Amino acid sequence: DKIIAQRKFTFYDWTIKVDPDAAIIPWRMRDHLRWHVGKNAYVVNCNKFPGSPNFPMMYGAVEVFSMQAMYAYARGSGRGGSQPSWHP
Repeated sequence: DKIIAQRKFTFYDWTIKVDPDAAIIPWRMRDHLRWHVGKNAYVVNCNKFPGSPNFPMMYGAVEVFSMQAMYAYARGSGRGGSQPSWHP
């Protein structure tokens, strides 16, 4: 919620959360994401429970949101427990 409040995400195409014990290679990430710039997208980083009603899930060392997904999340934040509007 601090990222939303500070609105720093509006300066970038992507917001990427990386755990302190993880590493990403920025130019590789950029190459994979370039086809999705401008779209309401997030990277699914868990395919462990495809039968779950919560599938696809986001948890893990890396979470990636497009700027449009961050706007969608911001519109839904503060609803207290409801699903973000970008969630399928």
